[in-house]
Amino acid sequence: MLCKLSGESIGPETVRCALREAGLKAVKKVKKPKLTRNAKLERIAFAEAHLHWTVDDWRRVLWSNETKINRLGSDGIKWAWKKGGENLNDNMVVGTGNFGGGSIMFWGCMGYEGTGNGCKLERTLNKEVYLEILGDEMERSLEDLGLEPGEVIFQHDNASAHRAKVCLNWLDESGIKVMEWPAYSPDLNPIENLWAKLKRRLGTYNSPPPLKHT
Repeated sequence: MLCKLSGESIGPETVRCALREAGLKAVKKVKKPKLTRNAKLERIAFAEAHLHWTVDDWRRVLWSNETKINRLGSDGIKWAWKKGGENLNDNMVVGTGNFGGGSIMFWGCMGYEGTGNGCKLERTLNKEVYLEILGDEMERSLEDLGLEPGEVIFQHDNASAHRAKVCLNWLDESGIKVMEWPAYSPDLNPIENLWAKLKRRLGTYNSPPPLKHT
């Protein structure tokens, strides 16, 4: 296309040099959910609805979500420095095999006063499993964090298990208000910062830390 427009032969390296001189550099595209117009409007409506919330309002919220946790390392590529002709050492190897690694799915929650209870998901999250979580970990978290069922606002996303009628009915009958949540909006949930911190801590281990049941 450039050759046709300029009438000259232009090679790829010439184009790259011109882009660099213009202050541009190649970056890896970030994978994010592509928001529809309705999803964008939902996010705007959420922001406007909470624009004037006070600190006391936010104190009432119990945030929750599930996350995948790798017990050793991440799914991404790891890099190491190596001199020419140097033999492999432990710092250049990512272990595989039956060393207690792998990943787990975990549900957890947090409030203004700190973290609540959490649990490893032994089965695929469905309405039955989620109902057990609500009646166990979530209820105990309310008590531990000093949140009253009639005052707390419970946040969860729009996963099918979360939106199951039996689960929503249980929350309603328990006097627990559910926060309206815009689709594809994990970035609005502060618990994502907790997950990131947890995974960074796990990344400092040379071998998988033991799992503890609480």
